[in-house]
Amino acid sequence: YLMSPRMRARRVLDLKAGRGAKALDAFLSKRSRGRVKALRTYALVNQEQAAAALRMTVIANATIPIAFVTVLTQISDGQIWASATLWDGVRDLYVEDPVFFGFLAAVCLLSFFVLFWLLAYSATRMGQARDVRHCIDLHVAERGVFFGLEDEAELP
Repeated sequence: YLMSPRMRARRVLDLKAGRGAKALDAFLSKRSRGRVKALRTYALVNQEQAAAALRMTVIANATIPIAFVTVLTQISDGQIWASATLWDGVRDLYVEDPVFFGFLAAVCLLSFFVLFWLLAYSATRMGQARDVRHCIDLHVAERGVFFGLEDEAELP
């Protein structure tokens, strides 16, 4: 899973062969050209909203830990990051109160997994929104529906 399946040579064929893409294609085939154009606009807005949500998720989840570390550094005058001080503090915390140390380690690990899940969930939703948009674009390309000035005469 180190490489995205979108790197394969057959990525467009795989996209079109998906169960959701086939259902969407069948749905679009029953719609008028004007309705397909409207649905494409909805798909574009949906994709942009998903992209904005992903950006905000990444920014918030990267900014909060960085702000915490910055405040911690300012409070300790940078001494907390001196290698001897940091490791001695961790060792002392483990020796003096192993239950609290375990609790703190569990909270940090849980936070990491929640952060990973949030980012993965957001990226998946962004990918799904992009796939819907691409499936509509492929459908309209095959159907001959145009979106530029070449079909201006058809506009109401």
